[in-house]
Amino acid sequence: MAAIPRILLSLLIAAVAAAPAVAGRLPRPEIPAAKGAHCVRPTEWMRKNHMQLLMRLRYEAVHDGIRHRQESLPGCMNCHVSRLANGTYPSANSPQFFCNACHRYVGVSIDCFSCHTNRPGPVGPAPVKASAPAPGANGTRPAGAAR
Repeated sequence: MAAIPRILLSLLIAAVAAAPAVAGRLPRPEIPAAKGAHCVRPTEWMRKNHMQLLMRLRYEAVHDGIRHRQESLPGCMNCHVSRLANGTYPSANSPQFFCNACHRYVGVSIDCFSCHTNRPGPVGPAPVKASAPAPGANGTRPAGAAR
């Protein structure tokens, strides 16, 4: 019975010895180049804070009706998602999908694309936030409207 732990230990040592040595660091993920000249924020800031930015933008869109044209998930997709060699876009689960380069590296799973598209598309003008619902938007008639 004592032979099994020794065999396992020997296999572990052999596997570690055969692995390529990296100077004390893991290799960084390969991040596909973006199509734009520059990001809406500095690269280092985005690496650290993009999730907080996306959460703030989501909150503003859902709760306050404010949508930002440049700082938006479609804006990110338009700049960062590129076609594969065969002309198609990678799926959100694909290793070639822009977001997965880092998220898989750090062991984070994302679920943004269970609802949102993961393909570039048109980024239209940002809707203007209305201070009050448009007349009749809530199923009521404006004052003085004919029945």
